[in-house]
Amino acid sequence: MSELEDLKQYYKEEKESKLEQIKEKLKPLAQDLKAFTEERQRLSHQVDELGRKISDLEKKIRAIWLPYIEGAEIASIDLDGVILKTSPILAVKAEDKDATMDWMATHGYKDVMKWQIHHQTMCKIAREEYEKEDRVEIPGLTYEYIQKIKVN
Repeated sequence: MSELEDLKQYYKEEKESKLEQIKEKLKPLAQDLKAFTEERQRLSHQVDELGRKISDLEKKIRAIWLPYIEGAEIASIDLDGVILKTSPILAVKAEDKDATMDWMATHGYKDVMKWQIHHQTMCKIAREEYEKEDRVEIPGLTYEYIQKIKVN
């Protein structure tokens, strides 16, 4: 073998050795990452399912309780240490985002939105506009007061 071939062989072996060292360090980290990612997905599905169950229970509670407290803005009931509370909130949903964006751009919110506005920010602005004395309804949005149910 020539010196050049010996040098090539040396660098090849060195590269393979370093690659094995890197793999040795990365393998447990990659396995943990995979396991945690799978666990997060599983938990995310569980959280989604719990959210649906909570929503269903809140609907059932509203159906039973709201006729009883009709006209009251805020109410609470103690059920052997479990306290249910309700208060109205204005739920805002986007139906026509383009119409909403056009209205916001022409009504002084151009700097806030920059044509990409977070849904929560848009809903906050819509609630503020609606709750003003002249009750401005932004085009493209729907408004509905719902009774928010809380449990302590």
